[in-house]
Amino acid sequence: MTEWVDSKRASELLGVCTATLRNWDRKGKIVTKRTPTGRRTYSLTSISDLKEIERRCIAYCRVGTNEDVDILRRQCDYFAEHFPNHTIVTDTSSSIDEHRRPGLVNLLNRVLEGTIDEIVVLHRDRLSRVSYNILEIVIKHGGCRIISLDNSAYASTQLELARDMLSLSLLFSSPKDLKSL
Repeated sequence: MTEWVDSKRASELLGVCTATLRNWDRKGKIVTKRTPTGRRTYSLTSISDLKEIERRCIAYCRVGTNEDVDILRRQCDYFAEHFPNHTIVTDTSSSIDEHRRPGLVNLLNRVLEGTIDEIVVLHRDRLSRVSYNILEIVIKHGGCRIISLDNSAYASTQLELARDMLSLSLLFSSPKDLKSL
């Protein structure tokens, strides 16, 4: 008998957001059934089958805090609509600590294994606010290209420096720090 899991567990098992799961359901790429209350449940067999399929194109979404979950959902919905063949990977953290960015760590591991051809982001800073150029070198070394939809790759050096300085100041300041002043 087939086991079924909810969307949260299916999302965790596949490393994709729930918007991707809904999109796959509409396209028939994953086996689902509805509960009496209308919620989707996902077949573990179907999940296992999908995990074996090599997914070569990724859309990466990130927000800084749990309060930004609506923004994350909008990012996922945008990619599900405009990049339906891309797997959506998400993170919720502004930290550069690898323990708080499991989606990015998984993504980089897959890039270095050579299993990803393309990463699409809305803005470069979704991958990294600081030292983006280093991350870009690593990703390109893995044979992968980054597509940033904001075209900020053409920004002037001064603008890039200003963005890095702003990102650093935001990274190392928080509302808690400001309250102590």
